[in-house]
Amino acid sequence: MLEIIFETIKKIFVKKSEYFRQITPILLSVLIIIIVECVNDFSVVLSELEKSEYTSLYISVSNNSAVCLDYDEADAVLCRFDDCSKQISDEWTNGVTVSTLKEQKVIVHSVNRGYLLNFETDLKSGRIFSEKDENYYFPVAIIPDNLFSDAQKCIGDLIRIKTEDNNEYEFEIIGTCNGLSDNNDIFNIYVNYSYLLKQGLIDNNSQQTLLYRIPYYNSNEIIDFVRNYYDLNYPFADIKVSMSEETQGSNDITINVILIIVEFFLLIAFMIGNVGILTMSLIEVNKRSKEFGIKQAIGLKKSYIFLEITTENILLSMIGTVSGSVLGVFIGNLINCAIAVKFETNFSCFIFTVPFRMIGSTFIVAFAFSFVFSQIPVQKILKMNITDAIRSKD
Repeated sequence: MLEIIFETIKKIFVKKSEYFRQITPILLSVLIIIIVECVNDFSVVLSELEKSEYTSLYISVSNNSAVCLDYDEADAVLCRFDDCSKQISDEWTNGVTVSTLKEQKVIVHSVNRGYLLNFETDLKSGRIFSEKDENYYFPVAIIPDNLFSDAQKCIGDLIRIKTEDNNEYEFEIIGTCNGLSDNNDIFNIYVNYSYLLKQGLIDNNSQQTLLYRIPYYNSNEIIDFVRNYYDLNYPFADIKVSMSEETQGSNDITINVILIIVEFFLLIAFMIGNVGILTMSLIEVNKRSKEFGIKQAIGLKKSYIFLEITTENILLSMIGTVSGSVLGVFIGNLINCAIAVKFETNFSCFIFTVPFRMIGSTFIVAFAFSFVFSQIPVQKILKMNITDAIRSKD
């Protein structure tokens, strides 16, 4: 058996140009399969990295319920977990700006730092509320960058807002953002929730819905703990505890379905590659009919010829699979590297991926197909008349 393998390898290297044409279809199909799988695995890693930061926790009760939720109580429940922050966003009042050249209609929202942590990417200049702003109840605000000309240069200035009840309030501008509301004539302004609460300008923090920003990595543990707390203390209140991952999950399902379809067609391409080896093998066997006839004439057993042809086809298939896998991993990770550069400022998110599952599957399928497809040329040679085989031209 080893003798056959060594002879086959030697023959492949001697006639490498002929055999290269034979392995090209399977090499290309494996190459594409591994590239797709590498990029897919890397996209899954990126998706998990995005998920692994934070998600939103909703605690809600129906409007007709006698129970009102309280942020103080929820804070006490969540204090045992790290990096949980409440996200308060509520419309406080409508009004107009007083300290600008032109009065602008505004909607004033009372928000807290936790809400703005998901808001930082929308900042045009300045900063979001700090813990100091909240703890010391500073009257600070974030305004739209197009509220008036050169708004981005007004960080640190004061803005006055007259509300519908003709009261005026003054806030320090600490940041600018994209802030037009659904009505393009009205602007959104975000002011410090703790300041309004301290001044008695808004009600206490009893709500129908509470929103928290929680770490994704232990989100299930947090949700189970919070749900058990409310079920135990408010058994008849029908308080719902949930996490906002429906959209992400839907996107993941869509992407996975697309990838399954792509991999299905790639598997067909892989099978066609193996059929290519069969076709080339039949051509090669026809060329070597005289060689196999002489071997049988000098007494070589049919089992030897069977092993020789089968081993040759399997080796060619394995060479194509190995070459395609190595090139696929290399090119796939180059693409992943480009993705990391495109979406990140450094390579912190880049992870060298090797799709071992898919590589192992291609090896198994390649071995099985090459073995099965080898039977056709083998049976053709074994059924050939030795005299006719010897008389045939090379």
